[in-house]
Amino acid sequence: FKGKLKVNSSAGFLSSNISLNILTKADINKDGKVNIFDLAILGKCWKKSLTEKPECMEADLNEDGIVDKQDLEIFCKHWGL
Repeated sequence: FKGKLKVNSSAGFLSSNISLNILTKADINKDGKVNIFDLAILGKCWKKSLTEKPECMEADLNEDGIVDKQDLEIFCKHWGL
């Protein structure tokens, strides 16, 4: 899920805005979008276990220790968000 939450609060003369970006796990590079750049990371980590390549932890979307078809299926459900 990706969205923005804005909260306005005021106490007399004081007012503040807070913005919050909620990222989906499929946003592997954490840039706020699920796109080709995330897919490239997933591809680079394809069939790699986390013991073999610990830097692929973000691409292991189902957290089973390997980047594979199950992670790609999760990724595809979030494409374009």
